[in-house]
Amino acid sequence: MKLLKKRKTLLITLVMCVSLLLLFSQAAFATDGVKLSASDEKGEVGDEVTVEIYIENAEGLTGIEFAISFDTALVEPQAIEEKEIEGEMVTIYLEEGPFLTDTLSSLTLSNYVEEDGKLKVISTTPYGDTDEEGLFGTVTFEILDEGETNLTFSNIVISPDEMEVGTPVSGSIEGEEVDELQNAIDAANQAIADLPDPEDITLADK
Repeated sequence: MKLLKKRKTLLITLVMCVSLLLLFSQAAFATDGVKLSASDEKGEVGDEVTVEIYIENAEGLTGIEFAISFDTALVEPQAIEEKEIEGEMVTIYLEEGPFLTDTLSSLTLSNYVEEDGKLKVISTTPYGDTDEEGLFGTVTFEILDEGETNLTFSNIVISPDEMEVGTPVSGSIEGEEVDELQNAIDAANQAIADLPDPEDITLADK
C-alpha cells in the first residue's frame, strides 16, 4: 500500500514537472519569435497622432503579413499616398520605417477595411537583409471622439517558414475632450510671440 502511494505521488510530481516545462517552453518560444509592438498615443478630438510599430527578433525576415484592429468610432487611419500596382491604384496607410528602408529592397502595402475595423499590412524584404529589431513603420490616426481604443495585432504570418511568431504587444490611442480655454490661451500667446520687437515696429504694423 505504501509503495503504491509513493508511486502515485511520484507520478503526480512528474506530471507537474512536465506541465511546468511545457509552459516555460511556450513562454520562451513566444519571447524568441518575431515580435510586433505598437506605441501608446494620446491627443484631443480632432488631432492626428502617429503610432509607431516596432519589430524584434526579425533578422533574416523576408516577409510578414498582419492586421491591426481598432475602434472605428474613435479613430481613423490617414492615407499617405496612392501607388499604381499592376494597373490598379492602391492606397497606402503605413509609412515604412528604417527597419524596411535600410534593406536593399522592400515593398509594403497597407489596406484599411472599415467594416472590419482593421488595417491590413503586407510587407516583403526579398533579400532578407533585415536588422534584428527596429522601427517597422508608422501609421497616423485622426481622433474622432473621446475614449480609448486598443491597437491589437492579429493574423500574423511570416517568412521564411522556420522563423516563429512571438506574442505581439498591443498599443493604444486615447482621445480627450478639446480644452477650448487652453487653446485660446495658446493662440493668444502665439499671437504675442509673433509681434515684432518694439524697435522694429512701423506704421504698417498698426
